[in-house]
Amino acid sequence: MATPVIMPRLGQSVEDCILAEWKVAPGAAVEEGAVLAVIETDKASFDLESTATGTVLELFWEEGDDVPVLANVLAVGEEGEDTSDLRPQKETAAPVAAVEPAQTPATSSDAPTPVAPVAASPSGSSEAGVSPRARKLALRSGIDPESISGTGPGGRVIERDVEAAIAGRPRLSASAAASAREAGLEPPARGKGLAGMALAGDMLEPGAIEGAEV
Repeated sequence: MATPVIMPRLGQSVEDCILAEWKVAPGAAVEEGAVLAVIETDKASFDLESTATGTVLELFWEEGDDVPVLANVLAVGEEGEDTSDLRPQKETAAPVAAVEPAQTPATSSDAPTPVAPVAASPSGSSEAGVSPRARKLALRSGIDPESISGTGPGGRVIERDVEAAIAGRPRLSASAAASAREAGLEPPARGKGLAGMALAGDMLEPGAIEGAEV
């Protein structure tokens, strides 16, 4: 019989977690205790471990989804087993989504009064807009996490966004990196060095690139 792996409750006030990254795919063989996914709350990141041994039959959510605690996240069992009874009822979220837009116009209709809170919210949302795991990776790599465009729920910056930003950075020679830091220069998309490395002579454009790989 197929066994569901549920989203654990990671705190009394935690009602859902972001499924930041899948570590397995359907058809993968897993053992009890194997890491299946990376999940995140507003405060920390955790590994979601398998509570059963078998084959991953179905993933019920996509990366970036907000998954309610105690909801079935995926199913593990023997190949060919039916998982239809284990699929979470995501339709329950629809009425909530329908209510929120109805409330938003009512609030905005008050015009001048809500303007101040709305203007203040972006500064506060910048912290909530970056997952803990993504922020840690970005800072460790010398990247400002607030400068990255997020692909998570509501534009939230998650780990894969930081990894994409790291992969897109130019590789600089030591002298080119010094020119970037000291003179505020930026390399072209591809330099004249080996494998496209930017050399000191390539540093022509204004705007230093912080944290470029050397």
